[in-house]
Amino acid sequence: KNLPANTTIRVEDVAAGGGGSSQAGGAGGGYDEIFLRAGDLPATVDYVVPSGGALNTDGGDATFGAFLRAPGGGGGNFNDGGTAGFYGAEANIPLARFRGGNGGNQGQAGGDAILGGGGGSGNGFTNGGGSSARAGAGGNVSVSGAEPGGGGGTGAPGARGEIRITVFG
Repeated sequence: KNLPANTTIRVEDVAAGGGGSSQAGGAGGGYDEIFLRAGDLPATVDYVVPSGGALNTDGGDATFGAFLRAPGGGGGNFNDGGTAGFYGAEANIPLARFRGGNGGNQGQAGGDAILGGGGGSGNGFTNGGGSSARAGAGGNVSVSGAEPGGGGGTGAPGARGEIRITVFG
């Protein structure tokens, strides 16, 4: 769609959640956002809406051209919950960048997140999926992470990521 050059656009990336292991939960996908003017965008922008991580596998990164890259949640590794990824300073600094929740170790709940996906529950913790204010919750034991970006509970896959674009004006 052709927009006037001064139109404000917000782009939000939620990365995919990591898959749980046999004993631990996967981490929730990260989140980032940026405000741009339509005139700052090229004619086309490559993007990736990632798949959730399978068992013991990291979730994919969500990208929007060179503007944003949210890190996928780490997959569970036997007794150790997945680690929420986080990228340091890059050339294009987003307005907001948040981690997902860490996956729960064996016997522990998944971590809560503000904007990224919640972490999946570790084995032996009933109803232990982490929460999120704007993305998917982490899965309980044997339950997939909620879309978008929730980490898989023990023995379950993580949720897919998402890109949200809002045009103002």
